Amino acid sequence: MQGGTRAISSLKWTLTSNFGSLCYCSLILTIIEIIDRMLETLRDQARRGDNIALKIVVEIVACCWSCVQAWVEFLTRMAVIGLSITGDGFCKSAQDVTAMLVRHNLDGVFVDSFASFTTTCLALAISVLMGLGGYIAGGANDDLQSWAGAILTAIISFVVLTAISGIVLVTANTHYICYVLDLDHNYQPTPSTQQIHSLYSRAIEARIGAMKKDKSWDKSGPGKRAAAGGSA
Repeated sequence: MQGGTRAISSLKWTLTSNFGSLCYCSLILTIIEIIDRMLETLRDQARRGDNIALKIVVEIVACCWSCVQAWVEFLTRMAVIGLSITGDGFCKSAQDVTAMLVRHNLDGVFVDSFASFTTTCLALAISVLMGLGGYIAGGANDDLQSWAGAILTAIISFVVLTAISGIVLVTANTHYICYVLDLDHNYQPTPSTQQIHSLYSRAIEARIGAMKKDKSWDKSGPGKRAAAGGSA
């Protein structure tokens, strides 16, 4: 299926059969946001109080919740991308995406984190340069007006670039899911795809070879674990 046709099909699914899935996704994110606000309120109240034990418990719960929140938001985002590609429902897409991520050693988490960090740093750097450019264009005076214009230019640039970086992040995650789906189904329509799959296979084999050289592989390798399971 061509890219334009796939985009039209995804739009049709969004407005018809998958509209309920998107509403379900929005409900999950809303619940996550409500719980986050409640914990933030409890944290503020605990910090203003004198109960040390309560402060420690609330901070531990908030730390654990931040990890759960990050994972749920990431999985929800990836599930929405998956259902836009396959046309499945939200629950099935979330299940398939989770299995796919686990099957590929959670590479998608690192792809998302690296892309997010890179785009954010790039947006920040460009915003600073835009602010400096605005300051120089304003005459590079040391008065309050010049500095205010430079700071305002930097802030507006950062907001706009952050929105653009979000689009880039979704694009990167979409490419990753499409690549993994092709890899799982051994779909290699072009020579470039075959080359990429070959590079990935060689990288995995090289990693396994490096692990086998480690002494811990003799005790914890797949063969040893299988043998231990059989003897048990």
